[in-house]
Amino acid sequence: MLTPTDFEKLFAENHTPEAGRRLIREIVTNAPVRALQHRASTVRTRFMSTKMARAMLAESRTVELAAFVMYEHCKATAFFVAQPCKLDLSVPSADGGGTRLQHTPDVFVVEGGKFFLDEWRNEERLMRLAAERPHHFKKDAQGVWHYLPAEAHCAKLGLTYRLRSADELPLTLIANTRFLEDYNRDDAPPVPDDTVASLVALLAERKRLPYLELVYEH
Repeated sequence: MLTPTDFEKLFAENHTPEAGRRLIREIVTNAPVRALQHRASTVRTRFMSTKMARAMLAESRTVELAAFVMYEHCKATAFFVAQPCKLDLSVPSADGGGTRLQHTPDVFVVEGGKFFLDEWRNEERLMRLAAERPHHFKKDAQGVWHYLPAEAHCAKLGLTYRLRSADELPLTLIANTRFLEDYNRDDAPPVPDDTVASLVALLAERKRLPYLELVYEH
């Protein structure tokens, strides 16, 4: 996990403006900034991050929780925290007017030495948003989603706002990682040498096999 000194070094390397530095310091100190919303369609799930040495709550098992698992095991991700801050956005309307609204991104991420605010949504919901508010939401030629008011706001602070689709998530890898997470714990007992040798020989021959077959037949 990054220290305050690490953040100050990253601020200097990224030429982060003072307003962005203040926001990131507040995120590190105060996140999460709001309790999770209760909806009939969502399942609140507690995720314990070894990387961050803290528990986080996700509103969705299939989207936010999956993203947490991805951040946890991504070597490029040095820091991440949920419900990080409230952004006061200036949002233009289709008729040329505008309004202001508060928006709480899902996750603040330090990845590859850069600062990001990530918002995760199902692809179907993003398609609906783009149809309803095309002046706010769009998908570019490379297949990347954009929430234009949030991107403009964050750019002034030295952060990159990313509107991300659940279709980006490697769900099979994430499911396998969660299934094996107990074996990756620091306090997991070592596997005996003869068991390791048997597994290596078996997988060299078979390449892959069902877990229950491994347990009951081997």
